[in-house]
Amino acid sequence: MSQPEAGPDTAHTTDAVERPQTLERPAWIAYWRRRGQPWRTEVEIDEDRQAFLRQCRRTQPSVARGVYPFGGVTLSRADVEWLLATHEDGRGPVRWQEESQRTRVGLDLRGADLRSVDLRGLPLARLLAGLSGGSDEHFEAAAIHLEGARLAGAELQGADLRHGHLEHCDVRKALMAEASLTGALLAKADLREAHLEGADLREAHLEEADLREARLEGARLQEAHGERARFGGAHLEGATLDKAHLESALMQETHLEGTFCRGTYFQRAYLRDAHLEAAFLLRAHLEDARLENAHLAGAELRGAYLQGTSLYGAHLEGKQVEADEMARLAQWRHRPEGSTTLPPADLRGAFLDSATNLRQATLGNAHYGYVSLADVAWGGANLAVVLWSRQRRGARGKSGQSVVLGDERNARQRKNDEGKSKDAETRFEEYEAAVRANRQLAVALRSQGLDEDAANFAYRAQVLQRRVLLRQLRPGAYLFSLFLDTLAGYGYRPGRSLIVYLFVIFGWATAYFMVGQTVGPHLTPLAALVFSVTSFHGRGFFPGGIPLDDPLTVLAATEAIIGLIIEISFIATFTQRFFGK
Repeated sequence: MSQPEAGPDTAHTTDAVERPQTLERPAWIAYWRRRGQPWRTEVEIDEDRQAFLRQCRRTQPSVARGVYPFGGVTLSRADVEWLLATHEDGRGPVRWQEESQRTRVGLDLRGADLRSVDLRGLPLARLLAGLSGGSDEHFEAAAIHLEGARLAGAELQGADLRHGHLEHCDVRKALMAEASLTGALLAKADLREAHLEGADLREAHLEEADLREARLEGARLQEAHGERARFGGAHLEGATLDKAHLESALMQETHLEGTFCRGTYFQRAYLRDAHLEAAFLLRAHLEDARLENAHLAGAELRGAYLQGTSLYGAHLEGKQVEADEMARLAQWRHRPEGSTTLPPADLRGAFLDSATNLRQATLGNAHYGYVSLADVAWGGANLAVVLWSRQRRGARGKSGQSVVLGDERNARQRKNDEGKSKDAETRFEEYEAAVRANRQLAVALRSQGLDEDAANFAYRAQVLQRRVLLRQLRPGAYLFSLFLDTLAGYGYRPGRSLIVYLFVIFGWATAYFMVGQTVGPHLTPLAALVFSVTSFHGRGFFPGGIPLDDPLTVLAATEAIIGLIIEISFIATFTQRFFGK
């Protein structure tokens, strides 16, 4: 066996350390450690093998012809160790921990055959084992073969493994930050606790892979295939999962805060206790997914498909978060500077059906507001299990104040999430959306016999419609709407009619009494009250032959007109409230 080529890690010990004269691995392991190469565990390859590898290394790569230095060559761990030690004329492997070394190119093992090889703990940072562009044939020719290989604890930061074959590979605790794994085949691979921060896994195949406790913060997984993969406890904060296939994936307690999941396929995925705070789930497919006790504060579920989804005990309300947690979220999702509050989830335009389970789901609270629901397609979802008032029915049968939907709360805010004042058009559109949200929810509630809750939201819709009229510069319609609200609460507050009735009766009775004391005829308080009641209902009489132009007569005529309006309103209110007309 020849002496290994000297590099910066070995030159100062080459002459001082005696080479083993045995083929026993323990002696060689000790030898490599003394030489500052603790990652080497194998007996050094013989001179013939070294010569062969040198000859391979001199091969000029040709993408067009699919020719690479080690293309089609079956390598062992001992081969790879020697190649690493002699890389770049003995400079050795790329040391990722040193910023200055991250521009170096690692070993070129494109097309190499390393099936079932033990590569645990090897420093393979910046490994070149894939191709950035070309046809499928080009990709396959350059792809490394690591099927069944053991890479646990290996250093693969910044490695190029595009379209590589890593099926059934053991990659536990491997360091793969910023690695490129586009189109890589990782089906049934073991990636538990692997570090894939910022890695590129676009279109990668992770079917049935084990990614429990893996670190994938900021990773890109667009259109990746992770069907039936296990992500339990994994960290995917800020990852991009647009259109990824995660059907039937096991994602309990997974951290998906601030992720981008536009159009992602989560059908039948198990997301119990998952953290989806501030996740962007626009048009995400969550049909038949299990989201029990999931945390969805600040999540955007606009247009999401929630048919058959179980949201039992899910937390969709806003919440206060620690400053450091908000800072982490701010890395991937814009948040107002200094804000430590996440708003309730946004469900606008989402699709539900009768199989959607909302039991025990928390849709908001008085402090942070409630979810936004404009244009939700309820599809017969059971709304009776949702708490639509701020407190449950008490012993006396009284319900709490109805909730204020996030659509209305948002419309009433003068500034946007960035702290800038909203323009007039934006505020107008937000008020219109708030009107729709309340009306649509009222219709859905009424269809399920929840008339009391429906009445509350129908009333909120009318109140918001009045603000729309004001912004449309229709003062007449606005004032008439305000009058109807004051008089009878648009038919949803019949008690107001009684209050107005008593106010008019006693107010005019007082006027009659005062006028009688000054210009006559004199009326006692009781007579003034009786005169007010009969005048209000249009059947007044004029004691003592009072002329028609007498102040008392004019007051009585005015009260009769007001009484007629109030009576009509009262009848309409009664019909609206108790007969739902």
